[in-house]
Amino acid sequence: MLPTTLHLRYFRCCWLITLFSLTWAQAQASYLYTVNRCERSITGFQIQKDGMLTHLPFSPLPSVAYYLQTDTTRAALYVANTGFAGQQLRSYSVSVQGDLNEINTDDTVGAFAAALALHPLGKAVYRSTDGAISTVELYFGLCLNAALLEGSDALWVHPLAKDGALLPAQSGAVDGVPDALAVDPDGEFAFVALEDSWLRKINTYRLDAEGRPEFPAAHAMPHYARPKAMITLVHNKQKYLLTSDGFTGLSVFIINQDGSLREAGPPIESRGGVPLALLAQKNSSAEQIIYVANFGDDFGGNNIAVFRFTDAAELTHLQTVPMPEEKGDPLYRRPHALAASSTHLYVANFGRVFGVVNEGSVLVYSISKDGTLAVPHIQESASLGRGTAALGIVHSK
Repeated sequence: MLPTTLHLRYFRCCWLITLFSLTWAQAQASYLYTVNRCERSITGFQIQKDGMLTHLPFSPLPSVAYYLQTDTTRAALYVANTGFAGQQLRSYSVSVQGDLNEINTDDTVGAFAAALALHPLGKAVYRSTDGAISTVELYFGLCLNAALLEGSDALWVHPLAKDGALLPAQSGAVDGVPDALAVDPDGEFAFVALEDSWLRKINTYRLDAEGRPEFPAAHAMPHYARPKAMITLVHNKQKYLLTSDGFTGLSVFIINQDGSLREAGPPIESRGGVPLALLAQKNSSAEQIIYVANFGDDFGGNNIAVFRFTDAAELTHLQTVPMPEEKGDPLYRRPHALAASSTHLYVANFGRVFGVVNEGSVLVYSISKDGTLAVPHIQESASLGRGTAALGIVHSK
């Protein structure tokens, strides 16, 4: 028999190892959050190892939410919601179990939020506002919302405290109606897609050390059409901006050291319809893979197009994966946003989470080593909300 001291130490050691294992497992937990227009809520799910979703308690919102950004630097998320009271931005912390705890709310009454973005180092949340929208109405089945907002076309910055709390916001006017919004991978520049009469362009705003944009814009790049989505990425130490729109398809821009943009090549087709959402993720060989959510017509249907980003800044088509056929109004099933965990890809649709093909069902696509998508597994769940507008993934700490 072991001596008493050694016996105690042995069990203490095992206890510490067990505690460490539990902590490590919890630290690796990944959670998917969606904002649902119709239910006026945030719905959370834990992503299991096989990519399936386990429902978490939902968090109600006082009005309809349109945008959500997840903050992996501090396990937090931010939600922009709107209603008769005006525009709000809410911050939440994410517990180890995936529960949401509201930190604070910025009740800034302003124009309708056109886009939401996060500083890569978690310094600030950015919000572009469309002053031309005075009334917002949505009607999908029994989903109805109306809002009367006043404001101007602007770029807002909401600095963040260490705990993720929203600090007093600042704003600056932009010369056009804003749409898509993206932030440079190093947090040096913010890019805003604008439309002024028939002129479409992408403005570059320098960000200071605290993440605040400097006005007026440092540069402006003409664009063929109004981008539906923009993302930034780094490849071989060079930074790029990718845009998608319903006219030219996909465009790649080189981000110069001063933040100005230049075309890397002519636009290419998105291979499957109108590209509405973009996502960049590296495969197991460290190659940059681009996923495009396409809104197809009644003949082609919705699909996910997969591209490899080459050293020449070109997009090589790898695969187009159709989403299973759906019934109902095509607008109700329009792909709207993308997010990725380490092994699975999700796309938000109006009314579902990727891949949601029917009310209350999810498509789970596993990602192969080369970045292509495998045949999906369908999960049925009554916990999925209708009118899903955005989603994000948080890895709890």
